[in-house]
Amino acid sequence: MNLPESTVITHQTKVVESEIVESEGVEPGRPGRYTSLALRYDDRLGSGYNCFTMKLMTYDLGKDGKRANFTFTSCDVEKMKRHFPDYLPYLKWQLVGSQGPMCYLSNTWYWAEQGELERARKSARWPEATLTQLADPEALKARLPGFMAEFKAAMESLGFTY
Repeated sequence: MNLPESTVITHQTKVVESEIVESEGVEPGRPGRYTSLALRYDDRLGSGYNCFTMKLMTYDLGKDGKRANFTFTSCDVEKMKRHFPDYLPYLKWQLVGSQGPMCYLSNTWYWAEQGELERARKSARWPEATLTQLADPEALKARLPGFMAEFKAAMESLGFTY
């Protein structure tokens, strides 16, 4: 397969801050909860290739209005819609690496063989594919270079070195 070449980078992160402070579920006496979005395209795990991840990081604010306690991380789509709507299109690239989606062929074949169309589509990142296409290794391999060219463009649009 002819995939775009990627430079392995140990640490490459972009953090986006939300302008919204939420008060739901916050301890009495604290001014609210603040959320930021961390995007990474790197090989921090030492696997030999870069991988893209997105996660929301939520902090309780102290009485002085500054970040106090880190409360949790997630990739909550509803929270992303509220805080970071411009980054929703990048969710489709979650856990895609410079070699393709995580466990691309094996997961897609498994779900296709089980007759689980939606799960196979999700594994392949191919929402309009048929079970026949998803069970065909040649069809999956043939579409990967185009998919990865789109992925490369998406990573570069975020300012990451591909």
